[in-house]
Amino acid sequence: MLSAKTFMVAVPLAACILLMACQQQKAAARQPASAPSQNATQGDYADSCSTAPDCRKLAEQGNASAQYNLGKMYQFGDGVDQDDEQAMLWTRKAAEQGYDDAQFNLGMMYYGQDTDEDNDQAIFWFQKAAAQGDSDAQDMLKKMQPSGKTEPGKSSANYGAELEKEVRGACIGAADCRNVANQGYATAQDKLGWMYISGQGVAQDDKQAVYWFRKAAEQGYAASQNNLGVAYRKGRGVAQDYKQAVSWFRKSADQGNADAQNNLGVMYQNGLGITQDFAQAGFWYRKAAAQGLALAQYNLGVIYENGQGVARDHAQALLWFHKAAAQGLAAAQDAVEQTENH
Repeated sequence: MLSAKTFMVAVPLAACILLMACQQQKAAARQPASAPSQNATQGDYADSCSTAPDCRKLAEQGNASAQYNLGKMYQFGDGVDQDDEQAMLWTRKAAEQGYDDAQFNLGMMYYGQDTDEDNDQAIFWFQKAAAQGDSDAQDMLKKMQPSGKTEPGKSSANYGAELEKEVRGACIGAADCRNVANQGYATAQDKLGWMYISGQGVAQDDKQAVYWFRKAAEQGYAASQNNLGVAYRKGRGVAQDYKQAVSWFRKSADQGNADAQNNLGVMYQNGLGITQDFAQAGFWYRKAAAQGLALAQYNLGVIYENGQGVARDHAQALLWFHKAAAQGLAAAQDAVEQTENH
């Protein structure tokens, strides 16, 4: 009996939610706009600008052409210190107003990054620009098509509203994330919460982290529901409250979030905020383990080894320890060695 083993709680894992320091690829060198987009109405966009102070003044008034120019200035350090976050912020503001040059450049900022999320965003903005007749954006979509990156149903123009929310809600850097989060996008709110909890790009602030996690969680965003549950469990940025932790873990777990499923299992295992129930602990560990979460695989191995809520089964314990160990979990590697030597 491995009574010395403890059950492990998943730290919140948010995939690209942790990839907040992604570096921007430099966009193709389009020059700052000298006139409004051909597709824009003259009443929407004022004349363009040529210096950073002039562009900033107009950009802050909502002028899309000036926002685009200011983004380019930050991108290439033209009259201002080079700043990828500010470049992204102002380019996005112009793109969201329908400015096709900005839509193309925003696509280029995401193009060629390593994640599917970045790829989806690149395609999203190229499609927006291409729909306005932007030939460069049309060429980029053709370039991406042979690789299968624009498969129907995900990245093509016919994807659903939920994916559009994910794409529009993605952000890079604190300034960009704050701008997008303030528009109500849960993806950005969750990322901003992570920035505050980890002190990445902003001063570390647990209360601000909880504020943004809650914003996203209340919209039903599963990752933030788990993150808010962790905050309540640990008492970070909020008074420790195990019942609240269980409530948020369950909301997230019911949506299939593996971290939350494991965390809910831990709460059942230890009787924190809920009646102790080993069978329920095993139920949730198994759900998370089936999704490949190493911590849950380890925890499932422990309950099989100790016979808690399930019949003691040395072979099953070893099976799950091996699965977790293969992912590099040190506790599981130790468990394999200990179990095989007894």
